[in-house]
Amino acid sequence: MTIASRFSEKDLVVICDRLSERDPHLLQILKDYGYPPFWSRKVSFATLIHIILEQQVSLASARAAL
Repeated sequence: MTIASRFSEKDLVVICDRLSERDPHLLQILKDYGYPPFWSRKVSFATLIHIILEQQVSLASARAAL
């Protein structure tokens, strides 16, 4: 099972819209840049490690470390 089967691109749009109703800064970001990309990844331990690495270092460094 992938994350995409539980969380869809439509869900992302709905959540962004709800949050932007509460936060004028987020609303402006959505107006200026649109919605963030919807990424789907395989559900695995390796994916978890990759996401953690991406939060700590650059995307390129995370990919190399993985």
